[in-house]
Amino acid sequence: MKKILMVFLALICCISLIGCGSDPKKEAERLNTEYYTNIKSIFEDWSKNMDPIVHSNQNFQDSNIQVSQITRDKTLPALTDLKSKFDKEKFPDELKPLQNSLNNLFVDMFNFYTQWSEPDGFFKMGPQNATVELLRLSNNILNSRLRYENEYSIIKNGKSNYKLDLEHYNKIKQGDSYAEVANILGMPGQLTYSSQGGYYWSESYEWVLDKKRISAKFENNKLKIISQFNLQ
Repeated sequence: MKKILMVFLALICCISLIGCGSDPKKEAERLNTEYYTNIKSIFEDWSKNMDPIVHSNQNFQDSNIQVSQITRDKTLPALTDLKSKFDKEKFPDELKPLQNSLNNLFVDMFNFYTQWSEPDGFFKMGPQNATVELLRLSNNILNSRLRYENEYSIIKNGKSNYKLDLEHYNKIKQGDSYAEVANILGMPGQLTYSSQGGYYWSESYEWVLDKKRISAKFENNKLKIISQFNLQ
C-alpha cells in the first residue's frame, strides 16, 4: 500500500506544472523568465515597430491606423498565446501573490493594446483626451509592473522592492512625470484626486508605507508640489 501511495504521489508531481516540493524561489525565477520577461519582450517589440511610425511625417489618424494594424496582427496574438499558457499554470499558496500581480499585469497590457488595436481608438477622442487616456493606460501598466517586481523581490530576496526613504525622495525633481517618480520609488502611487478641463489636467498621488508618506501633485503630468512625512 505504501508503495502504491508513493507511485501515486510521484504521478501527481509529474502531472502538476509546478511539481511537488519545488523550491518557491526557483519556481518564481522560472515564472519570471517564462512570463514577465516575455511580457517585456512583447512590449519592446511593439515599441520598436511603433517608433518609426510615430516619428514619421504622417498625420495622427494615419499613424494610428498603422499602429492599430501592428497591434492587431502581431502584439495581441502574441500576448494572447502567452496568457493562455499562463492560465494553465498551477500556483502553490506561497506564490499566489505573484500569480495575482502577473495576472493584473496581463489585464492592463490587454487594456492598453486593445485600445491601440482600434483604428480610430485614440483619434476619435481628440488630441488632449487621447493623451490623458494613453497616460492612464500606461501608468496602469507601470503600477502593475512595480507591484509584480515587489512580489518577486519578496519571494526571491526576502525583502520588499519599495524605496520609500529620504535617499530616493531627494532624487525626485520638479517637472518629473508620475512614471519617473514611481520608478524612483520603485512603488506605485495611490491616486487621490483627478480633474481635467480643456488642455489642463491635475492629479494627486500618495505613497504610503507603514507610517511613512509622500504626497505629490502633478499638472499636465509634471510634478508641481511634493512633500514627505516621517521618511528616514
